[in-house]
Amino acid sequence: MFPFPVPKPGGGDRDDKLLERFGSMLDTKLEKQTKDHMASTERLLEPIRDRLDGLSLKVAEGKEHINRLEREVAEIRTGLQEVRQNPPDNTKVAIAEEERKRTREIEGLFNALH
Repeated sequence: MFPFPVPKPGGGDRDDKLLERFGSMLDTKLEKQTKDHMASTERLLEPIRDRLDGLSLKVAEGKEHINRLEREVAEIRTGLQEVRQNPPDNTKVAIAEEERKRTREIEGLFNALH
């Protein structure tokens, strides 16, 4: 069954050497199996790690995009607050309405010519 004689209890020095040799062989076999198992596990984990790295990159890009949008929203809110605190006076509104009226008149004349 074993490739060497199995010692009987109380066998002495020779049996101790056989046990030591047997233990050494088992240690070597266990070490090789452990290395093989670790290598196999690493091969299985590699695509998962790659996918995780890709997802982490997408999350980082998404966070960066959200931060940009939040900054833009903050700028718009600041602008709205300024307009609410300092609304345009009636003179500016009247000037703008007059300019729009003139623009419409000019467009009407231009359209009439063509």
